[in-house]
Amino acid sequence: MQVLVNAGFGILFGAGLYVIGVPNPALWGVLAGILRIVPYVGTTIAATLPIALSLAVFDGWLRPLCVFLLVTGLELIIANFIEPWLYGAAWESLPWRCWFRPSFGPFCGDRRG
Repeated sequence: MQVLVNAGFGILFGAGLYVIGVPNPALWGVLAGILRIVPYVGTTIAATLPIALSLAVFDGWLRPLCVFLLVTGLELIIANFIEPWLYGAAWESLPWRCWFRPSFGPFCGDRRG
């Protein structure tokens, strides 16, 4: 399941980079999909390289800002909505329990917290 989510992230990221006009969007999309497997720093590393490239290639700040907003928006949507929904369905659980489990686990009927 995680491989499919990361592949989808890479495809959307590459398509977004293509629309923005960053060189080699397929390379950055594949790299982002692979690096997203690494917790915490994978997406950051995958975003840093195309942002640096767009800073070097384009004049101005608009396109690097668009790359930053693309990766931030994709990560926020996928990590906070898509993954809990998909993983909750795989665990036969409700998505809201995945969202609130770290803070309100004991109140939702989960002793682990």
